[in-house]
Amino acid sequence: MKDYGISVLTQYQMEVFGTHKVRGAILCDTDKGLLLLKETRMEESRICALAKYMSS
Repeated sequence: MKDYGISVLTQYQMEVFGTHKVRGAILCDTDKGLLLLKETRMEESRICALAKYMSS
């Protein structure tokens, strides 16, 4: 997952200072703070609805 995780990070406009493998995820130290990158099996529509709910 680590190689895939790093390739996913290149899709976002942020500077990544370092990554650390943690249980089932990748902890990323970025210019936007610490982010946890984890694989999910949700449908895209559910992810969009969840993101909309979290931003309100």
